[in-house]
Amino acid sequence: MGQLVTQNKAEPEISVQEKAVNSRRQLLKVLAATGGAVTTSALLSGNWIKPIVEVGLLPAHAQVSAYAIQADTTTEPGSGPACWVEGIVATVSPPIAGAELRMTPQKLSGPDSVPGPSTATTDGSGVANFGDLYTEFDATFNLVFSFVDQAQYGPATTSRGSFTGSTAC
Repeated sequence: MGQLVTQNKAEPEISVQEKAVNSRRQLLKVLAATGGAVTTSALLSGNWIKPIVEVGLLPAHAQVSAYAIQADTTTEPGSGPACWVEGIVATVSPPIAGAELRMTPQKLSGPDSVPGPSTATTDGSGVANFGDLYTEFDATFNLVFSFVDQAQYGPATTSRGSFTGSTAC
């Protein structure tokens, strides 16, 4: 006589993660079947708090400008004491016409003060011509360029220098 062979099929193992997914599915099915909204509201926490949203401005060093400023002079920086810094221009890229730029002499050393800021407006090619700066003062300085309206054009700045004025002019 033949032997009767029985095969014992083991159930496949289900991971803990799969069980959790199945449990959630079952819970959702039960909630949907028993009126959903009423049951769901009973299960949710009653301790909800208003979300906190903080709004503020980025500091200038963290802001980004869509424009760049490049400065140039006919007088080379570091060329020694001079009576003039000549041919001062600032170029904005990409070029924009009508943007007002500020040039501020920034004192690095020396007993004398440096002149205050001056402004110039860019032409159609994005160039602002500041002309020449008379430097009859005993100080070493940089020229710092920035947009007057930083809200519109961004916080881009650049500098050119250092230059040394001369009281012997």
